[in-house]
Amino acid sequence: MSQAKNEIKMFIIDEDFDRGALRSFAFGRNTRPLLAIQRIMQALLPVSTPFELQPDERFEFCDTENNANILLLLEGTGVVCHSENNMAITTLFSPSVLGLIDGYSTFYDVEARPKHFFSAETSCSGQLVPLAKFVEIMDEQNLWHDIARILAIGYWLWPSARRSLLAWNHSS
Repeated sequence: MSQAKNEIKMFIIDEDFDRGALRSFAFGRNTRPLLAIQRIMQALLPVSTPFELQPDERFEFCDTENNANILLLLEGTGVVCHSENNMAITTLFSPSVLGLIDGYSTFYDVEARPKHFFSAETSCSGQLVPLAKFVEIMDEQNLWHDIARILAIGYWLWPSARRSLLAWNHSS
């Protein structure tokens, strides 16, 4: 096969894109559903409480009493990890709406639900929203399509990130 057939074309939104950077990260950054994130944050900020984390501090999305929270990350960068084994799943940066998977599994009482935490890489600030209030506001303001957009982009980008990680591990 010719090299042209193997070449993957990528459309990058940012003009300052560094060709040497991890492509899945840049692609993920540039394809985020920012309008959906903004609408959700605007709806939830009035019913939220302030939240701060310093580097290496962590926040469990669901506590030991099964009280789940949605985290609106307004500033900072961190990693979402599995609580079971501390394995990193993905790096997230502001603005982001976090805790949706744990919230879903708690709300619907999924028996073998996954549990995750957010670990701050930088100083992080945001707002916390109790799960019941989150569901109420999403219903009242008909924002479930925006939630679907956020979840869909994660599922869409995961194969790209996995390929980059595998390629990176293979070459190291």
